[in-house]
Amino acid sequence: MPAPENEDFQAEKDAAGTDDLGPLPVGQGRQDEPFKDKSYISPIMVIGTVKPDEAASLEFRWKRLVSARRWTIFKSKNGKKWEVNQYFKTGIPTPADDTGSGDFNDPTPSTDNKKIYIYDNAGIFLKSNAANAAKVGDFVRGENQFVYQVEVKVGGSFKKCAELKVGQLIVAKRKAVTGVVKDDWDGIENSNEVRTLDLVITESEVRAVVGGDLQIKIDPHAND
Repeated sequence: MPAPENEDFQAEKDAAGTDDLGPLPVGQGRQDEPFKDKSYISPIMVIGTVKPDEAASLEFRWKRLVSARRWTIFKSKNGKKWEVNQYFKTGIPTPADDTGSGDFNDPTPSTDNKKIYIYDNAGIFLKSNAANAAKVGDFVRGENQFVYQVEVKVGGSFKKCAELKVGQLIVAKRKAVTGVVKDDWDGIENSNEVRTLDLVITESEVRAVVGGDLQIKIDPHAND
């Protein structure tokens, strides 16, 4: 929602390079390094309404907590099986506070509608020349579990007054080797829903990504 209702709208738009929400083409939607031109994201905005109207005079703040895992799904050298390995995790077992800059949220209730906002352009960082770059035909899969909280200041300290859990599921497939991320990857899925993800990869989830009937081997530490 543009200013003046959301006073941080322009900062949010500048950081993302767009004000579109939902899955964006690979390489779009982040302007900060090292993510610029290398991201696969699905921006969302969480909106809260302060009630009753009299409560709008109170002081609020946003908090964003995250837990996440990423996996590579690579075909073996002999081409006879899919091998699944974890290459990144954060906020496990305790969710990490990753609220970020105040430019990405507006905790001041709007004058007309008493609404507050937090913007999030989360996703995954795809590489073309690193350990998780993958061969043509290979995949990466990620699960992000976000908890968006609103805290209100009462008696000199902040206390949680609202919470929303959003799970983000991401799948991308390597399609070429050009060294340019947007040309090297296809975005297969990037979905945000009000849900709780287990941050664990299973054989059935891998099969849903790769299809076919090749053997699937999940590394014993893939879900550590």
